[in-house]
Amino acid sequence: MVVLAQPILKSMRSAEFWRKVPRFLRNTLVIVGGYALVTGAIAWLSNRFEHVVNFEHVVNIVMIVLFCVLGAVLCYMVVRELLRLWRDRTRLAKMKRSTVATRASIAGDLLELETQRSRVKYVQWLRETQVQPRGEWPHGRPNTGDAASTMLA
Repeated sequence: MVVLAQPILKSMRSAEFWRKVPRFLRNTLVIVGGYALVTGAIAWLSNRFEHVVNFEHVVNIVMIVLFCVLGAVLCYMVVRELLRLWRDRTRLAKMKRSTVATRASIAGDLLELETQRSRVKYVQWLRETQVQPRGEWPHGRPNTGDAASTMLA
């Protein structure tokens, strides 16, 4: 098992790996990892203090509270991500209806989108419609640090 996990753990140490992992998945991994650490600490404490009366009930209550908090945090993250996707979808629809083709408007539109997926779709739409933008980039070509910026170049 350790032999199988070594390449995965080695790749996880690189900054490139964490840049490619979407924010939602990265946050979920951190929360689940933290929950596992807390659960392990509680299991260790329950083993050390098993002679204390009703310690098992305290551990059960703490575990239930932790599980509820974890569930609430994960629900919040899912709802937040869905809202980001929904906002981007409506923004993208408005942007695609626009006929303005200046570099300033493209930069503004690209920076307004919240998700990498929407930015890539926007740049793909610009390529498909063969938009020939006019003017100069307001502060240089927009760089959002994702595939959309690379495609825009």
